Amino acid sequence: MEFEKVSSSPLAKVIKEVVTDKRKTGDGFFYLLQCQTGIGKTYESTSFIIEEMLAGIRGEQGPEPKPIIFITDTIDNVFQAYKDLEKRIESLPGTIATAEEVAAMLDQILYIPSNADQLKKAESDLVDSVVTLVDDDRKSVSVPWNKYNSFRSSIPEEEGAGAVLIDELSRRGSAAYRAIVAGIKRHIKRTGSVPAGYKSQFETIIPAMRFSSGEVRVLFMTTAKYLTKVESVPRAINLPRDYPHQILFIDEVDKQNGVIINHLAKNRASGLIKAIRTCYQGFQLHSIEDSRRYGGVLDILSENIQTISDVWNKYRFGTSFDLDSSMTTDQSLSMFMAFGYAQGVSISREKGTKTVAKFNATLNKSVICNSNEKENNFVDLIRDASFAYRQILKSIKNAVFRITKNSEAIDLETGTRTATIDASVSSIVSQYHLSAIQEDISNEIGNISPTSFADSDRWTLLNRNYHLSGFTFNQISREGQSIDTVEFYRYALNMTPTGMVASMVNNGMEVIGISATAGVETVLHNFDIRSLKRLIGPKLATHSPEQAHRVYEYYCSKRDYEGNKVGINVEFFGVQRHRLTKIIEETFGSETAAIHLSKVYGDDAGHRGDSLSQLMLAVEAFIKSPDSRYMLALSSRVVGKQEDELEFIRRIFAQLAGGYGVELHVESVDAKRLRGGAYDTVRSKLSEGAGKVLVLSSYPSMGAGKNPDYESNPDIEPIPVICVGDELEAAGKVRVDIDSIYLDKPTNLFVGMFQENGVPDPSVTKILALNAIMLLQVSNEIDANQSRKLASRILSTKDLKVELDRIRNSCYYKTSDYFLAALKYIEQAVGRMSRTAFKRSQINIFADSQLEGVLCHETRSPDLFTHEYNALVQAGKAQGRSAIADSDNLRNEAINNNLFARKNLEETYRVILSKGRLEAFIKFSLLNDLIEEMIKVRDKRQFGQVPELIRSALNDPRAEGIPELEESLEIARSGSFSDSLVEVLTPVVEPKRSWPVTGHPEA
Repeated sequence: MEFEKVSSSPLAKVIKEVVTDKRKTGDGFFYLLQCQTGIGKTYESTSFIIEEMLAGIRGEQGPEPKPIIFITDTIDNVFQAYKDLEKRIESLPGTIATAEEVAAMLDQILYIPSNADQLKKAESDLVDSVVTLVDDDRKSVSVPWNKYNSFRSSIPEEEGAGAVLIDELSRRGSAAYRAIVAGIKRHIKRTGSVPAGYKSQFETIIPAMRFSSGEVRVLFMTTAKYLTKVESVPRAINLPRDYPHQILFIDEVDKQNGVIINHLAKNRASGLIKAIRTCYQGFQLHSIEDSRRYGGVLDILSENIQTISDVWNKYRFGTSFDLDSSMTTDQSLSMFMAFGYAQGVSISREKGTKTVAKFNATLNKSVICNSNEKENNFVDLIRDASFAYRQILKSIKNAVFRITKNSEAIDLETGTRTATIDASVSSIVSQYHLSAIQEDISNEIGNISPTSFADSDRWTLLNRNYHLSGFTFNQISREGQSIDTVEFYRYALNMTPTGMVASMVNNGMEVIGISATAGVETVLHNFDIRSLKRLIGPKLATHSPEQAHRVYEYYCSKRDYEGNKVGINVEFFGVQRHRLTKIIEETFGSETAAIHLSKVYGDDAGHRGDSLSQLMLAVEAFIKSPDSRYMLALSSRVVGKQEDELEFIRRIFAQLAGGYGVELHVESVDAKRLRGGAYDTVRSKLSEGAGKVLVLSSYPSMGAGKNPDYESNPDIEPIPVICVGDELEAAGKVRVDIDSIYLDKPTNLFVGMFQENGVPDPSVTKILALNAIMLLQVSNEIDANQSRKLASRILSTKDLKVELDRIRNSCYYKTSDYFLAALKYIEQAVGRMSRTAFKRSQINIFADSQLEGVLCHETRSPDLFTHEYNALVQAGKAQGRSAIADSDNLRNEAINNNLFARKNLEETYRVILSKGRLEAFIKFSLLNDLIEEMIKVRDKRQFGQVPELIRSALNDPRAEGIPELEESLEIARSGSFSDSLVEVLTPVVEPKRSWPVTGHPEA
């Protein structure tokens, strides 16, 4: 039987073309599926999933088709995508799939909810029977289950219980779920199998069991769930690591960068002193099994075991550390290191002194104090110990990978299943007695499997890319209630989200990132697209100009504004306080406008009054527009979030609307109100046909893909709507988009205070801020000197929130990354009015006049945009001009490339010297002289001098034995000489080497 394609739209064809092309070149790719809002990106993604499933069912993909996983950040969007796929499969015509194939596909898709939600879904009687079966003498299963049930029954109506009670219910549900799962696993381990008649009950509680067994192929879950282990039997699943050859769909892909970095930054601090002691004692006192499974492990570990030993002996880690009586832990004692990049130090000391760790023989401890001595520099201690520990973690990671590979070979011969990363970690931790650092080992491995990038044994030396190596920072403070010892608390970001995606792709994963703004090259609000191009090269896939134009023509056919006489009006508004003053005084009569503004906004009345005057002008234009009925106003903060402010705004806008004989309903919607169903009130007013509606919200609140459209009743709709779509859309439900929008200038786009359950977390905030600073350096928005200063300020500040605001205002707003981020949020906001096929005859885009300068930075092809965003960009470019000079980034790039190249060479020298290779060092000293000359070349426009410098070096007698130097000439001509020198050095330097303890590059 010949079957039709699931979809034959131009977008479906382009998706097929890109995927087919990338699959020809080898395993793994990252496809940025970027096209207009409302065109059907997610719909066509489900078409692709259906075709993949059908091919697997028909045996066209071999015995083990790749798993398919769909993720995004919100539960609602994930579940909706799951239901959409289920509905499409159920409605497939017989010309595409047989009834048997449809049934098979429905059995192969699965939604994985949160642990607490999983218990809510299961019937109580079913869970009771399982709890009775798996409970133990200590009642470790039944007690948390009964507590959860009791608390749940005490809440009469869960929806109206309030956030605090709901959060507590979720916490207890998660605890009960973990206890039940642990009980199930213990029962299966004890009995050796799933008891007869309980398979379906167990699968109801642990649905991923069906995925582990191969019954299910397609999973839907949140990004947060994907990043943590998913419960299954016999063990939990680490999806990115255990299934490297999967097809991963990431919806709202640019937003998931933020979700991932928040997840990575929440690693708990570990004690560096405790870690060094654990490693030294573990490797000195214990030895590893001498068997095939552990073949090659000692070779991987040996070099960095020696590094740990050197640090132990030099800095006396066998004794305790304390602060001198003149110093307190209230003082800032911290250090930040990103190897090969910036280093920041924050140590309070007297002018002309250094902070040292001086050994006191009488007390048999090292005392940290300020001194003018040259020896025992405390910065050297932290730097050497931190580096040594990071290197041993890398070696342990590589040893874990080697054990896993050895186990895989043994499994092939014996038919056993022992080769897992977790089993390998447990083995090495047990044999070397490293349980105190097991969490650090797991964090170091993360979601990476052994095949990433290259032979894993070479990772220790060659990872110089920030996205792959991350950073550490140490904070010195007392441990527990101790009064005479301190610990060096170590916080680490081992890899960025960009590095994680790159490693997954190089593992063989096929990643399809879906978003209208997927390709915006902001490094703080998206994956670092420019770095991804370097990390995965041709595996990064985007639409060609021809493909993008085909998709744009398809979009125009589905959204035919011109043929249906739908116009787009764009207006920019500046501050007009006199107009606002007049309306306020007309509204309230008594007292001046300034007094009323002060009552509502306090000390911020001046700034808020200016912003409100611009919003008022936009609202007035909306009121006067005869064909407009529904407006959304977006700013960086929710206007009207507080009840007194909302009432104030409602009264002045009612006064404004009354002057034109118009009824205006005003609602304020933040994230909390959205969860509480506030948009139902908005839609109800619109569907009932009453007056005009204004919704006040913020970019963050509406940025999660929330659809503001409403279902219209044509019989009572006061303003007619027009279908600009195809016949299929015209015959469906009449869902109407917003017809007017106001865009304030996006602000607060730098890192803010991170909060967990409403409680600020300074440590996580510092990690996020330091990562943002490093990303700005990597993208040449700031130079290495600025990066070092900003990092030191983050470490030393007494008021982190104030310092973040200062960096945002004095630094970030002056970078091109800010403008790219602002463009992303503007385009997403405009996309809120581009979702459905039903429009009014005029679409209004009102904007803060400051956006004119922002829009001048838009350089992407108009073929990627909606009609609305194209109109906005054209209007902005006609009025504004760019605020950033390209020469600033070129200067930063020159400085950063030179410093990066020198640090790479210095680190490589340490490798050579650590093995006593004096002859090789003499040859490599030529490169030292060469880099010193290169450092003088600080302007990219002078990079043409670099090839001449290399030619001169080739004539030096020391060049004998370094033939690779000549190969760098062609690369150097491109201006990217730092990369070329790394390429020169790495083939001739043996892998697995480490820095010696002394002589690190200066901070």
